[in-house]
Amino acid sequence: MQNHPMVINTEFGAFGNNGCLNDFRTLYDLRVDIDSMNPGKQVYEKMISGMYIGEICRIACIDFAKQGVFFKGEVGEKFKTKYIFETKYVSAIVHDNTPNLERIHYHLHYDLDIPNVSRQDCVAVQQLCKAVSKRAGKFAALGLAAIIKKINKEKLTIICDGSLYLNFAKFRDYITEYLSILSPSAEVKFITAKDASGRGAALVAATSCRLKSQSSSPVLHRKPAPSQDAPAEKGKAASAKNGPMPTVQVTGAAQS
Repeated sequence: MQNHPMVINTEFGAFGNNGCLNDFRTLYDLRVDIDSMNPGKQVYEKMISGMYIGEICRIACIDFAKQGVFFKGEVGEKFKTKYIFETKYVSAIVHDNTPNLERIHYHLHYDLDIPNVSRQDCVAVQQLCKAVSKRAGKFAALGLAAIIKKINKEKLTIICDGSLYLNFAKFRDYITEYLSILSPSAEVKFITAKDASGRGAALVAATSCRLKSQSSSPVLHRKPAPSQDAPAEKGKAASAKNGPMPTVQVTGAAQS
């Protein structure tokens, strides 16, 4: 495995369907799962992807409001709508560094119609959104670190797509931060790409067809003529043997 370049299309959103992640799921994760169109499926995806991060935060906010901790106990009717708290709001809230968190107040009060939003509420919601998105980044990094350990490569490229990774800068930072902790010896290069899933599948199919074609073609063996450039050719052959950096394509962990 070490001497052959490879492309890995992760699509590991179904990780955890067998219950191996149950100890790490919160009540809010369970609520999201139960209310989804596919309960018990895509467990890992529901903990880390852009489609669900905002919903986890929304359910948690409503729970804290019921306890009288957030928004004087009232969130309004609009905020009770499933998936109304999109991850774009989570990103905006996490990145708000204005003196009085005016952007957070605007999104909560004017965009989402929460009637009573104090500065203390803004601080608390920001901390909540940071915690949920940071956990998502950690879990995404864990999946990547497991692949890096399995393929045992020192250098590799990770191609990511999805609006969460492309538009949520802090989420990208969380992934790279924890991946550097989990795989400190790996030299990882991140590349963003649109429709990486489709392109990755096309690349794998094209490579497979090429290898199949090469294996079925007759091979003519002949002794090469002596050359003064033999040392250089030897070095070139050694370089070719090492092969290019493998590519790990991430299309399930960071999509919206």
